[in-house]
Amino acid sequence: MENEWRIRKSLAMKYHLYDENYTHKGSFESLQKMRNYLCERKYDNDDKTYMDDTFDYIKSIRWHWDIEE
Repeated sequence: MENEWRIRKSLAMKYHLYDENYTHKGSFESLQKMRNYLCERKYDNDDKTYMDDTFDYIKSIRWHWDIEE
């Protein structure tokens, strides 16, 4: 069972988030964790825009993302 967990963990994707200057802002193990980070950022910056779709929001603030397999 432990080997199965290690294999599954090694196949997991990682999401990287970059700001408009391509400065690395964070690495996330799931899309939900990346979305949570962006929601916290919105709150900290008093950003009142609606975030329906994570990727549309990233585009609207001129940030970028990448996937590491």
